[in-house]
Amino acid sequence: MSTTKQLVRRRLKEFPEDLSSFSIGQCIKLVRLALLLDAQSPELNYYLAYFYAIAGKPLQALVYIRRSLKFGFLPLRKITHSGAFKAVRELKGYSGVITRHLEENPAMSK
Repeated sequence: MSTTKQLVRRRLKEFPEDLSSFSIGQCIKLVRLALLLDAQSPELNYYLAYFYAIAGKPLQALVYIRRSLKFGFLPLRKITHSGAFKAVRELKGYSGVITRHLEENPAMSK
């Protein structure tokens, strides 16, 4: 295991299991740290998109929505119907991301 991954794992162990007392900024830092271990995790990319959306950063959220879909995030409804992503859904590029994903994964549109 690389030294960087060892350092990241050690840093992640410092976080408590219950993150309810964390600010959105702290949650973003935590997920970004976890992404250093698994950048292709669809769930981690989704959570980072979610936290960015809650933080009022829809452009950053859209970047990580795109990544989560690219890496196989399946519950598309969590993105298309969640109130957290309302501002993201209003972005010009949002519909293109979803449309492209559905074209590439026709089974999801059923």
